[in-house]
Amino acid sequence: MNLLGNALDWLIHIAANIAIFGLLVYILIQILIQFEIIPRHNQPARQVWAALHRLYDPLMKPIRQRLPIIGGFDLSPLVLMIGFQLARAGLTWLL
Repeated sequence: MNLLGNALDWLIHIAANIAIFGLLVYILIQILIQFEIIPRHNQPARQVWAALHRLYDPLMKPIRQRLPIIGGFDLSPLVLMIGFQLARAGLTWLL
């Protein structure tokens, strides 16, 4: 693999890891707010959650339309995380 291929591979892995980490933070903050571990009026947590919600909600909306809520759990973040992993593997394979 040439230098450009290595750089693109590295960039794909970093971008996918950042996307997955952000999704995990989004899920964690949402759970902590729902169970009132973080108060609903906590401004910094709400700002982080709102920013991540604006980023990830358009990606999860089509998944939510096709995937029903199972046992009270929204599995769309898990499906999106698997999608990020598959996209990373597919792009790496193409290089």
